[in-house]
Amino acid sequence: MDMHTPLHGQREPLLLDVAEAARLLGIGERLCWVLVGREEIKSIKLGGRRKVPRSEVERLAAMGG
Repeated sequence: MDMHTPLHGQREPLLLDVAEAARLLGIGERLCWVLVGREEIKSIKLGGRRKVPRSEVERLAAMGG
């Protein structure tokens, strides 16, 4: 089982909304939006919504947030 496979066997999403990325990073949603706007957190726009790749959240977490 890899780090993206929860116990129930379904894969976790590869793209997160900004609120979920903020929660996982332990920061406020507003700060997360600021960092996305400054391009300090990489994101993509998909279907009119801003998404943060899970790999970006993992990269930031490894750096200490």
